Amino acid sequence: MEQLDEHLSSTNLNTPPSFRQLGITFFIYFILLIFSIVIYTTIFETFGLFSLLNQFQDTIKFPIRPVLLLFVLEGLVIFSNYYLQGRLYELFHQSISKAVLIPILCWVIIIGGTFMYDTYQSIPINLNIFIRLGTLLGWYGTLCLIIAYYFQHSNRKLYYSLLFLHWILYALIFYFTF
Repeated sequence: MEQLDEHLSSTNLNTPPSFRQLGITFFIYFILLIFSIVIYTTIFETFGLFSLLNQFQDTIKFPIRPVLLLFVLEGLVIFSNYYLQGRLYELFHQSISKAVLIPILCWVIIIGGTFMYDTYQSIPINLNIFIRLGTLLGWYGTLCLIIAYYFQHSNRKLYYSLLFLHWILYALIFYFTF
């Protein structure tokens, strides 16, 4: 009888999260992402940093603006993804694959839905769009893998060095593809 009481009173550890938990997680994620993008744009516009970056880029002849903007964009995405993936990692009982694939699938659905919403729009679909979207998806996917790797191993030095390597690698890739 005691075994039956223990069995009935304990919760199953492998139960998936409820739709409400996932909905609140994604709601907070998008609020964090939108809020950080608004703050980023406000700061850059208020202090005139966009025009300053263009002036530096023209005088130095080095693509400072795209590299710095990629660095800031990556920081914003890391900030919001750290919350999202950490929460998914907890909700799905330390599942790395679900913490990586769910955010990627979310953005594939959003971007795919945007392009497939109205097929009669004047969006020229050619190979360059797929290369750019593939590059963005690769950038986001490797970023998700780095964050999930940190949750599993909690090695800060390796985490920050991987983020820096990721930033340098994709700064070069974005420079040549965009």
